[in-house]
Amino acid sequence: ISVNPNGAILETLGRFDYSYVGPFEVPGKGMYMTLAGPNAKDHLVANFECTINLENVDAMAFDKLFGPTGELYSIRLLNAKGDKILSVLLNYDLEGNGGKPGKFYPGAVEKWTELKKK
Repeated sequence: ISVNPNGAILETLGRFDYSYVGPFEVPGKGMYMTLAGPNAKDHLVANFECTINLENVDAMAFDKLFGPTGELYSIRLLNAKGDKILSVLLNYDLEGNGGKPGKFYPGAVEKWTELKKK
C-alpha cells in the first residue's frame, strides 16, 4: 500500500486481507473509512492501519500495468484532480517463486478482478 497525500509517500507490505471499518462520521470533518491489517502477534493492535477521508475521494481506478518484471495490478483512490490519495498494488509471491518476481500469491489476481467488477 502506498499513501501519497500532497507529496509524502508511506509504503507498507502485507497481505491483501485487511479488515474494513466504515464509513463512519467524524463530526466537523466528514465521512471516513479505515483499512486495518491483522493484529501483530506480539501486541494487540493492528500491524497497519489507514484511515481515509472519503470526502476527498472522487474515483477508484483499477489499473493493470506492465513493469520491468511483468504485470502489476493496482487499485488507486483519486481526488477530483486525478491525484493519487492511496495506491494498493498486488505484491509478488517471492517465496513461492524461488525468490523471483512475476508470480502472485494464489487467488490475489482473482480477488483483484472480483473487486474491479463491483
